[in-house]
Amino acid sequence: MAYTLPLLPYTFSALEPYLDAKTMQIHYEKHHSGYVEKLNKGLALYPQWKDVSLEDLLCNWEQLPYEIQQLVRNQGGGHWNHTFFWQCMDPASSQISLELLSLVEKQFGTFDAFKDAFIREAVGFFGSGWTWLVVDRLGQLRLYSTPNHDHPGRFGFFPLLVVDLWEHAYYLKFQNRRLEFITAWWNVINWSFVSEQYTAYRVKEN
Repeated sequence: MAYTLPLLPYTFSALEPYLDAKTMQIHYEKHHSGYVEKLNKGLALYPQWKDVSLEDLLCNWEQLPYEIQQLVRNQGGGHWNHTFFWQCMDPASSQISLELLSLVEKQFGTFDAFKDAFIREAVGFFGSGWTWLVVDRLGQLRLYSTPNHDHPGRFGFFPLLVVDLWEHAYYLKFQNRRLEFITAWWNVINWSFVSEQYTAYRVKEN
């Protein structure tokens, strides 16, 4: 079963003025679409893996045949991470759930302190990758950055929120000013989705 490019839940221009339409279009139609195309092409000769979820493949890519390990890690990771990333944004304002907010404040002191810590983590990460808010094995919130297209589940983390740190996500509008990009992106976070992810984690653990 071939992977497909998911529909965006909003138009390319919906996140303006924070994220520009041209970048969103290129990001989605060229980069994300390319990951899906290359993933399907590479897996075509390995139909025995078609019934395994992409998330399971990403968390255990070293157990795959050597010929497709990096294909799954890079192209599959690019597909999964971008699909998750699109859902983390929305043009409509939303509120973090009280349950998740309580945990954020317990661990970071205040929501603003959490925001500052997230931005510092993302801006300080060297190279291309992703910065995540995850739940770790102990049920604690954690900020974690992964290189390239690695999946946080590989390290035992449950993802709640992510921002794309590859330059193709922001270079047209922000050039090398990653701080400005992350600060602008914070205005379009879909906190309803993030909160739903935390609820899904609680259900999974119980």
